[in-house]
Amino acid sequence: MNVDLDFEQLAELELISLHAGKPPAQLLMEAAQLVLNRDAHLSDMYHPSEPQRFLPEEDMELRLAQLLRR
Repeated sequence: MNVDLDFEQLAELELISLHAGKPPAQLLMEAAQLVLNRDAHLSDMYHPSEPQRFLPEEDMELRLAQLLRR
């Protein structure tokens, strides 16, 4: 896989690489793995139990009126 970075991004990656003591390619791979794992975890957490539906306007007005009375 190729990653295209502009000059500033490349310079920042090199600086981070020096501080971390790791090669830039390894840092990029670790960052990609973190993002992919986070996204996979988040998608596992979201399971809609049923399709969402819109309430008719009359039902919404009735519910709002009930809430306001409390």
